[in-house]
Amino acid sequence: MLAVKCTQPLVVAASKVLMATTAEQVAAAVPAARWVTASAGHGAKGRRLYDWTRGELAAPAAPGMARWLLVRRSRGDGQLAF
Repeated sequence: MLAVKCTQPLVVAASKVLMATTAEQVAAAVPAARWVTASAGHGAKGRRLYDWTRGELAAPAAPGMARWLLVRRSRGDGQLAF
């Protein structure tokens, strides 16, 4: 797993057509129902809860494999991390 900037250029497969986009645009396209709340572990003040989702990126060359963008959203201010 790698951390990327919100402006990171990515390629997604939309209707079997490759399309250039950014990490921020991939996150914005995820429906609200696909965000889940989960803990990122315990901190000094208890569980660190965030909203999480993923967006599918263009498939790698290896058959049977997939590539995803994992997105974490802060429950307090909505800040995104990729």
